[in-house]
Amino acid sequence: MTQIKISVRELIEYVLRSGDINAVFLSSKRMQDGTKAHQRFQKAAGEEYLQEVSISYEVVYEDVHLLLSGRIDGLIKMEDSVTIDEIKSTARNLDDLEIGNRLHWAQVWMYAYMYAVQNDLQQVHTRLTYIELETFKIKQFVELKTLKELENFFYDVVEKYVGWAKKQNDWREISRHSMREMEFPFGAYRKGQKQLMTAVYKTIEEKKLLFSRAPTGIGKTIATLYPSIKALGHDKCDKIFYLTAKTIGKEVVVDTLEALQNKGLFIKRLVITAKDKTCLNTKKACNPEECSFAKGHFDRVNEVLEKMYDAHHVFNREIIEQYALEHRVCPYELSLDLALFCDVIICDYNYVFDPSAVLRRFFVEESGKYVVLIDEAHNLVDRAREMYSATLDKQKVMALKKKVKDIDARLYKYFNQLNKVLIDRRKVCDEREEGSYCEKEMPGDCEEALRGILFRTEKIFGTHKKWEHMEELLDFYFDS
Repeated sequence: MTQIKISVRELIEYVLRSGDINAVFLSSKRMQDGTKAHQRFQKAAGEEYLQEVSISYEVVYEDVHLLLSGRIDGLIKMEDSVTIDEIKSTARNLDDLEIGNRLHWAQVWMYAYMYAVQNDLQQVHTRLTYIELETFKIKQFVELKTLKELENFFYDVVEKYVGWAKKQNDWREISRHSMREMEFPFGAYRKGQKQLMTAVYKTIEEKKLLFSRAPTGIGKTIATLYPSIKALGHDKCDKIFYLTAKTIGKEVVVDTLEALQNKGLFIKRLVITAKDKTCLNTKKACNPEECSFAKGHFDRVNEVLEKMYDAHHVFNREIIEQYALEHRVCPYELSLDLALFCDVIICDYNYVFDPSAVLRRFFVEESGKYVVLIDEAHNLVDRAREMYSATLDKQKVMALKKKVKDIDARLYKYFNQLNKVLIDRRKVCDEREEGSYCEKEMPGDCEEALRGILFRTEKIFGTHKKWEHMEELLDFYFDS
């Protein structure tokens, strides 16, 4: 019986998600602010508040062996009670929040059951703590749950997942066996190829970093993929990400994997296509009012995933768009879900390194034993400059300041503050002979204004989606 590892969050989101896609956008700064808000609350909670408590739990249900893992944000142990706390940061006004989010409650209840069983508790206080990022206001919801209530909920979730888990389990056993038995597909090795393969396997085994410079024609693609897949077959890693910026690079990887599959390898592979290229909505609007693919997406997507999983081993743009059209789901979000269940993911550099495009489910929210193979890694220098650079245009700031005045007074205030910051910096530049000025850190007044703009943009997006200048405001949001 193969063990299936899954985080509590991933399990909950798969089993209980429903409804529409609403454009949820997180800048890298917004993610940092969320983390800081969590840490600030945890620090202020006192010594009895245990932070970031790792928890795992094994359950065998209908011949499926699940290993659940997660991290409890806060654990409070008193003489006569235990409280499990889940912290969520939000741009929403907390006055509009009357009950906790269904998925958030589900997550804390799963943790509570796991902890209660492991510590012989008959009841647990479960708490949701919401932090409003702009003001740091806090709102909490508390529910006392008995062990029986938690047990019923826990196994209800597991039961809904177990059929899907069986499919993964059956495939994994076949796939991993084929990886272990896989033979090199091209007969004789080229000069230097075997040495590179040995180095790659050893690097994965020792969890280290390898830089390889080899002449053209040595066969670097197969020399890195082959040992990585072997390592996957021996459970030395969970998943392989192959990063390449060029179309021809993707084609070489696809051809190499196809050659291995033709020799008997059973593997599921995915090519992630950029959102703008794969979007089926001509308006490019990611909300249920303007996109039929976004409306009800989460009500339909699990059925689509299971159909695709049963029918295909290869997931490319054509196949994904075919199913998306047939079942009216978002092709881009569908591809991100498929990544959870694929062995090899082929994508651009930005899905691992760019804070605004990173695959959060792998590299931010959860972690795993991932192998990342980077084609032409020397190109990362220039790409990283783009990923980690931002530009503020004084004219755009001034134009948006005028446009937002009638829809949100606080957003106007922040744009006005930012405009003054830029005027002050321009004066400093004008006074200098070289006409420029460099600061090694973002000035506090500039950061405060930008943070305010980001928070207010997220808030008004929900109520002013059809505002004539919303696209311009969102462009500023993402560019900043």
